[in-house]
Amino acid sequence: MSAGLVAIGPCYLCGRPFPFNPDLVPSLRVDPATNTPPDVGDHPGGLEAATARSVARPLCEPCVGRANKTRARMGLPPIEVLASAYQAQEQT
Repeated sequence: MSAGLVAIGPCYLCGRPFPFNPDLVPSLRVDPATNTPPDVGDHPGGLEAATARSVARPLCEPCVGRANKTRARMGLPPIEVLASAYQAQEQT
């Protein structure tokens, strides 16, 4: 018998709670001191400090889709979504 582990948390972009596999979900690193990515705006201690203390914040599938449309218009590569990112993590 195997079990599945699923996390439920808010999307960093839209705030909507959603289920995800914590090891595979697309995420954005955010400085908790400012609640923004380290490379956006000013941060206490500068970029290096903000990067060091940053934490991963999950992104829901609809927000990744919208972000990828914007990224495509900007000529940037898409955010990759792994096959099981929004499914339970298998536990044996």
